[in-house]
Amino acid sequence: MNKKPVLLSGLTVLLMVFSCCSYKLGNPGAFDGYLYLIVRNDSFAPQLGPLVEQQVRKKFLDSKKFTVTNSPQMADFTLEVTLKSYDTSPESFRSDDTLFASGFGMSVLADVEISSNDNSQEYNETVKGSASVTRTQVSTLPLKDQAMQSLAEDLANQVSLSILNAGL
Repeated sequence: MNKKPVLLSGLTVLLMVFSCCSYKLGNPGAFDGYLYLIVRNDSFAPQLGPLVEQQVRKKFLDSKKFTVTNSPQMADFTLEVTLKSYDTSPESFRSDDTLFASGFGMSVLADVEISSNDNSQEYNETVKGSASVTRTQVSTLPLKDQAMQSLAEDLANQVSLSILNAGL
């Protein structure tokens, strides 16, 4: 029996197994340039603007598709996110306290506009972020800071998905 073909096929299988271990979704080598981020807050939630900006930066840092820069001159693309239509609504009530809602839903709409600095590409879309908050006891208020952070994370996720799906 010739050992060379068996050894060669074994090495080929090992090479294929170890080369597939670092598979990542998407194209990890795709870098599309520098992105200048502007977040405008036209909603009735003034604390939401900085939270959304922080979370959008974090999402693009994780995706490695764009590098967010603080210089509009260095950027290849400009992303403008305009927050609008912040809304809260009661979602659930306790049977022992029908006066106050025990759970609230929060949502915000945002206009997303991205354009290249040479005006060759432009993309517009409206996305919606949402979150919920509940009171743990009748006598306490809901933890709105955690809900705002959750709302900002959901909106940033929607913004980054919108941009990545646009194929820019």
